[in-house]
Amino acid sequence: MKGWKGIIIKSLIIITFSTFIGFLFNLLTNDSLFILSTKSPSYREISLSLAKERFDKGAHLFLDAREESLYRIGHIKGSVNLPLGNFNQMIEEFEREYPKGKKIIVYCGGSHCSSSYTLAKKLMERGYREIEVFFGGWNDWIKSSFPSERSR
Repeated sequence: MKGWKGIIIKSLIIITFSTFIGFLFNLLTNDSLFILSTKSPSYREISLSLAKERFDKGAHLFLDAREESLYRIGHIKGSVNLPLGNFNQMIEEFEREYPKGKKIIVYCGGSHCSSSYTLAKKLMERGYREIEVFFGGWNDWIKSSFPSERSR
């Protein structure tokens, strides 16, 4: 293999091998090397109406990922605050209080906030499996005049 033809063939072999290694990395780890991920999150995103339905049944723990100051101003009635920023300091106490089999709905401020997704992922890494993310969060909940409360 001499000249341009040899260079092109060697380049294609390197690119093919690199792509194979990248996809293998995606399959074997939780991190994504490529934009196209072969893994989907293990939690499910739910709508406002489904969140309200779950709230009315009372079988799920609503978990607020926002900072404590925002939680105190207002939150979904009966929800528990586990601020993403304090996760490492609070997770052991949370785990003592709520077993791994507990059904959890994580929320934050609303569609502009991704803390609920990050918190859901961290909880899954700790062994929680029954997790849903309410993407509309506090903003959608309060706009609908659903049950809320303040903390002192």
